[in-house]
Amino acid sequence: MSTLARVYLAVTLSLLLAGVVFSWLSLRALDGDVTADVVIFLPQFDLAVPAIGIEWQVPVRLLASGWVALGLLVSALLIRLPFRVRQVAQRHRRLREYRKEVLELRTLPLRQAEDDALLAAEARLDLPRPKVMTEKLLREDMAGPSRTRNGIERGDA
Repeated sequence: MSTLARVYLAVTLSLLLAGVVFSWLSLRALDGDVTADVVIFLPQFDLAVPAIGIEWQVPVRLLASGWVALGLLVSALLIRLPFRVRQVAQRHRRLREYRKEVLELRTLPLRQAEDDALLAAEARLDLPRPKVMTEKLLREDMAGPSRTRNGIERGDA
């Protein structure tokens, strides 16, 4: 893991810990009987009254707990974000490599056909090829007497 990733992780985890401590102290300080009015407006298909307001009495401790849960969820997603970005980047890199490999494999028969044409032109298949043993014997006759393994000259007599 890089230094930047370690710093990011340390900062986000310390902010998360500070947020948890702050929310715990805030929730402890609230009285259990304090309530807040929560109003939700629901739209209607009536032009005279476009929305209805529904009002609830919600304990402040419950309302704050919901905000704490939302904060924990967002912070967990923020902590996970750089790792997801890296994972997606690696996936895209692998995908580009696979596409490049597939493109090479698709062009392989074309390149082989070109190479075969070049090799055939170099080989001059239309010219008769001499026999290998005949060519070797002709070279030995032109070179003259040759030596055997033990150093004695071999003559043609």
